[in-house]
Amino acid sequence: MQKPNHLAAHKDLEVAWWIEATNVQFRFAGQGITIPSTKVESSESIAKKLKELNPVGDEANVEYWEKERARLWKEVSGHLRAGFARPAPGTPLDQADRKPEEWSESIPAESVRDGMIARADNRTTPRSRRRSTLPLNTLR
Repeated sequence: MQKPNHLAAHKDLEVAWWIEATNVQFRFAGQGITIPSTKVESSESIAKKLKELNPVGDEANVEYWEKERARLWKEVSGHLRAGFARPAPGTPLDQADRKPEEWSESIPAESVRDGMIARADNRTTPRSRRRSTLPLNTLR
């Protein structure tokens, strides 16, 4: 997915949320940025990005986002975490580093080490290969 690249170029975003049971739609519009881990980008660079959004309180601190990344990573299912260790969406299967039957079905929350996602085969996948639409792509 190209969401991180898109957000880097265009900070304006809109989210539509449909609740079928009540036939109600919520729309949120605003600005967003991708906040990388401090293992990938310097704290100073991240702080500069944050300042552009004029955050208040804890959300203005890089440390807050590091803790939030870890919290979110622990809350998602192991199956969802496993998706981050698979080839990027759209990668032809004959170009993937492993066969689909070798892909992990689940990854434990303690699977990130030094900016890498550990796979079931004890190899690691560079974080730059991980792409997602999770909140601000801030998982640790």
